[in-house]
Amino acid sequence: LEFGYYFRRYFKGDRQPFDAFAEDLATGYADRRAGLDLPGMTIVKGVDLSVLTWSRRRAISATMKVIADGASKADWANVHKALTDEFPTAREMDRRHRHFNSVLAEACASRNIAYFDLLQHLAGPITGRMRLAFVPFSDNHHARRTTKLVKIATQTILGVLSERLPREATDGNEG
Repeated sequence: LEFGYYFRRYFKGDRQPFDAFAEDLATGYADRRAGLDLPGMTIVKGVDLSVLTWSRRRAISATMKVIADGASKADWANVHKALTDEFPTAREMDRRHRHFNSVLAEACASRNIAYFDLLQHLAGPITGRMRLAFVPFSDNHHARRTTKLVKIATQTILGVLSERLPREATDGNEG
């Protein structure tokens, strides 16, 4: 979420406020998913909390690595300074992810698309931060795929499926 926002901000000149960016992204994504002619049910997963909230330096470094790939030294230096000056706090990153997911969930519901996210399972005891168990030890910006996380995701998806499938398809004993 942040990578797309800051790439557009610094390299494309888009000065749209974050919430408007997130709302356009979420509704546009739901519109594209709804427009696909796919058999069966469409399920959309919301974004995870950022693993980059535990270290501001690491967050800025990871963001620069993605958004400034191939930039000139002068552009890289200018973007790095601007990003360092305005990079959000952990609480603000948390709020942004939750806002995006809220808009995405509403957009999916209005288009009859199943939606789920894992935020309640990923959120740690410190507001705005992911549980340390899911934070990778490397420079990876994705949640660490632990057995526990895979189990949580699988159970959540199965819950969405059981809510959305016709009752007779889930009973199994009726014919």
